[in-house]
Amino acid sequence: MQDLQHFKNDITLILSRERLDTYDSLEQYKENLKLISFITPKISSLEIYLRNALDYCLTQIKGSDWVFSEDSLTNLINEQKEKKKEITHSLILSKMSLGAVIKLIFCYKLEGVILDLKRINFKSYYPNNKNALFINNKKNPLSSASKVHIALNLLWTIRNRAYHWENLLKTKPNNRPRITTYFTGLKDNDRAKMPMNISVEPSKIVLFLDDLIKSIGNKDLENLSSL
Repeated sequence: MQDLQHFKNDITLILSRERLDTYDSLEQYKENLKLISFITPKISSLEIYLRNALDYCLTQIKGSDWVFSEDSLTNLINEQKEKKKEITHSLILSKMSLGAVIKLIFCYKLEGVILDLKRINFKSYYPNNKNALFINNKKNPLSSASKVHIALNLLWTIRNRAYHWENLLKTKPNNRPRITTYFTGLKDNDRAKMPMNISVEPSKIVLFLDDLIKSIGNKDLENLSSL
């Protein structure tokens, strides 16, 4: 086994040149870690809320055994069986990724039930954002369900990039935020020809997450999200 002392002495080797090239300096790398640590309680609260709200809704719609009959969870259940786990409702629920939760919210069209975002203004997070979609040359204000669809995709992006330790402070070469999602509408027969881009600036990530949490309307959850 080769001696690792040279590797241990070189921060570029430890973190990788490819990762460090996305930052202006080691200080910015540290600032990014600070941001991730600050937003982690907020992301955690939202992820737990969404998972349990989905479970609450689908239990009412399909019964308490819905997790066992949901086709999209078959692979997850089989993975747990291979690990000799006792397959319970709570185990499967706890093992679901945020992406799996959001996909099921979209699948069962629960956007307008899970969150109420009719008052959210996407321009608060990036001035070039729009709050309306042009369909057949008509300006259609985004419904609450559409806003939730967009917001959950943005949350999913923020969560994944934060927990893969990517640079949340970085913007694109044209200075547009990298936290961006695309939206053409919720109805297959009534979609915009050109997708709209909705983004969150690095400096507005905290505000965006706080607004999602406040929309739930639970003060205890708000307090738990701000350590």
